[in-house]
Amino acid sequence: MQTCTRCGAVLEERGHYCTVCGLAQMEEAPGDFLERVLAKDAGTTPDDPHFRASLARIREEQPEAWADLVQMITAPAKA
Repeated sequence: MQTCTRCGAVLEERGHYCTVCGLAQMEEAPGDFLERVLAKDAGTTPDDPHFRASLARIREEQPEAWADLVQMITAPAKA
């Protein structure tokens, strides 16, 4: 039985995200999760061409900031 590293919830066998806190469970998934959250917050979809261009620009111009955001998503929660 595998548990989420953030909230401790029991994970579904084939789930890509924790069903309790939403933490991505795959190596590449945290960036995808962040993109979906940002798109939702911006009122668009991750596939929107303008949104994709904005993300590409942020990743290119501020790679450290993007990496920090992804790291925050994957860091275990502090008790």
